[in-house]
Amino acid sequence: MGTIFDFEMFPRIETSRLILRELRGEDADAVFRIFSEPEVMKYMNMGMFTSIEEAQALIERQRRRFEQKERFRWGIALKDSDTIIGTGGYVAWNKMWYNAELGYDLARPYWGQGLMTEAVRAMIQFGFEHMGLNRIEAEVMPENIASIRFLSKLGFEEEGVLHERSFWQDAFHDLVMFALLKRKYELPWTTNSEDSMYIYYVLRGTRAGTSVEVEGDIDEEHFPGVDLGDGKAILNYLVPVVDREAGSTGNWEEAELTDSFFNREDEYINFNGRWMRRSDAPWRKDRNN
Repeated sequence: MGTIFDFEMFPRIETSRLILRELRGEDADAVFRIFSEPEVMKYMNMGMFTSIEEAQALIERQRRRFEQKERFRWGIALKDSDTIIGTGGYVAWNKMWYNAELGYDLARPYWGQGLMTEAVRAMIQFGFEHMGLNRIEAEVMPENIASIRFLSKLGFEEEGVLHERSFWQDAFHDLVMFALLKRKYELPWTTNSEDSMYIYYVLRGTRAGTSVEVEGDIDEEHFPGVDLGDGKAILNYLVPVVDREAGSTGNWEEAELTDSFFNREDEYINFNGRWMRRSDAPWRKDRNN
């Protein structure tokens, strides 16, 4: 099942723009700013912070949980300044069943820049490759549309509603269960982009490796040297995403996708890491409603 992380040293991960590292005492001010923002805390099952002491307590709590080898949560820091702009990690870990629950947050000024996507992808990779996970879960309030789209973009599948799963602010709340399995995470030809949504069309056969960025109509002129009718190629359509941080489905009309795209009769597609028949693609439902 992969190498099991042993908690001997807090894992440090670098991405193109970020460093995922252990939270430290000097991060308390940044943590307080994040957890006192109404928009950040709107769908979190805890109250907004009202004092720096609460941030200090959170940092200490995370340190203690790591020392006790229970779980861990990274501080998400900008690589160029080491400033904490969010947190994320595994809030629960069942080693016997090889699964863990993912949680994350990001300061409001940094939304819409692909930073959360960059951080969570690194967390997912660490989970599968170093924690021996087979399944990564995330629970989201049904009203949190941005987070639902975000998880879908990363390849998570919605499994159902957990009725009255959580209790906070004197009320019970439903949660939507999402999960990503290792075998689906490792599907061939799956990938993601900070700037584009990849949709892979399978035309019955062999791999051709053609990749084209499409900004308007899609037809033969976008694929020089490839016969779209021969049924023997995999074509990579890089489709602009209107809301790159929050959503994978985006707004198809604003993305300027026309009938020449939607009416193609290819057999299977890979939509954000999920293989499906073309008739089951999300935009089919969107356009028929």
